[in-house]
Amino acid sequence: MNENVYELAVSAERDHKAASEALAVITSEALAIEQRIAEKSAARAQVIADVRAGNLDESTAALRLAIIDEDVRDLQGLADETKSSVSGAQEQVEHTGRAVRAATERIAVYERGEAAQALDRQILNLEMKLLSALIERYRASGKRDDSLWKLWSPSEALRAAVTAYRLPTV
Repeated sequence: MNENVYELAVSAERDHKAASEALAVITSEALAIEQRIAEKSAARAQVIADVRAGNLDESTAALRLAIIDEDVRDLQGLADETKSSVSGAQEQVEHTGRAVRAATERIAVYERGEAAQALDRQILNLEMKLLSALIERYRASGKRDDSLWKLWSPSEALRAAVTAYRLPTV
């Protein structure tokens, strides 16, 4: 499982990066379309101003306005489609972001489990060392009754940890 949680996290990060980049591209396209619509609006206003100033006859202005209005309708259609694409891309970024957070949490859970197992092995090793030391202490005492009475007593912290399952303070 260890390789798998890391591979899933890398894959989630890669998907999130791709979704974020796609959102940036689509957002840039949407801004470019909005900019073109603004330019067409400015061109429309300029045609009207030219007619009012007498610099452009009405028939030419009507033709230019019709072309500009058609361009704006086309651009507005593109803008509407792009808004939908931006919304979808934003949802994808949010989805992949959640996947990254979930993968990161799975890694943390996995690593905590690995650390707990390593500590359990260390505790077992220390228990074996303590038991071996107690055996040696008993042998060194010359006693023959299989009792550690008066030879060794656990500290209060160790006694509380083993019998009352209290977290020791050291």
